[in-house]
Parts: sequence; structure tokens; C-alpha cells
Amino acid sequence: MHLRELKKSANNILRNKGDAIYGERVIAMARKVGKIYIEPGTSKHQIQRTILKDNVFCLIDKAFRIKDQKLRRK
Repeated sequence: MHLRELKKSANNILRNKGDAIYGERVIAMARKVGKIYIEPGTSKHQIQRTILKDNVFCLIDKAFRIKDQKLRRK
């Protein structure tokens, strides 16, 4: 998909510091992608973290779901 098509499919576009997205699958586009860092996750799983820079756009492709639980804010 092109950027124009992705932006048309977005319901809300958040642009303020501290705004976050959470999903099972996220499409991300950026001009620069930083180094990938490996961090510990739950049990034996590991998590990859990176920084996207310059003209970043992310879209949730598949919503996050928790069965029989509520998503809690910290």
C-alpha cells in the first residue's frame, strides 16, 4: 500500500508527545530506522526495540485483544 492509501484507512492520527499505539500487527514507515536492540521479555521471549526517525507513520493492521481480561493502564 502507498502512504496515501494508508492515511485514508486511518481513523485517528495522533501527533502529540506521549501518544501511543498498541496492536498485534503494526505497519510502520519511516525515512530512517535505527539500530535494533534486544531486550528481555516475558519468560524466555525477547523483545526487539528500535527508533524510527523523520516522517514516521504507523498504522495498526490487526487490533490487540485480551480474552477474559481488561487492558490496564499503569
